[in-house]
Amino acid sequence: DAILDTQIKTNNNKKYGSSGGNKTIDKVFLLTNKDVNNTAYGFQKGSRIKSRTRRVQITDHALVEGYRNKENMNTCWWLRSPGISNYYAAYVLTSGNVTYGHFVGCRNDAVRPAIKVKRSCIIFGEDFNDGKYKAPMIIAREK
Repeated sequence: DAILDTQIKTNNNKKYGSSGGNKTIDKVFLLTNKDVNNTAYGFQKGSRIKSRTRRVQITDHALVEGYRNKENMNTCWWLRSPGISNYYAAYVLTSGNVTYGHFVGCRNDAVRPAIKVKRSCIIFGEDFNDGKYKAPMIIAREK
């Protein structure tokens, strides 16, 4: 109940003329290039900038599967923004830069789903610390 329906509109890629597709209503979605350049969401502005805020460290499971950049142990991840054609999508590189030239279905990299939550339905708990990382816990309230 805490996860909101979100109207999703993906803008066309004006530079390359590729379509963003139809509007949808989703509970879980991918971010756009505009989202990952939004400082209000905690990201650094500038798609061409090597951004630490867009970098993703690889998980232990993905490391076993062989998905990694051997230099920095980061992984790439998909965006929903269209790429250089409708067969390509925007993509965050291991450096944190955004590119538009990766063929959809050709890569085995990360997907970072996003959700919007209803604040009135959640309680923010103490930081969870398993020795590897800290993350806030979200606990759904009883109805």
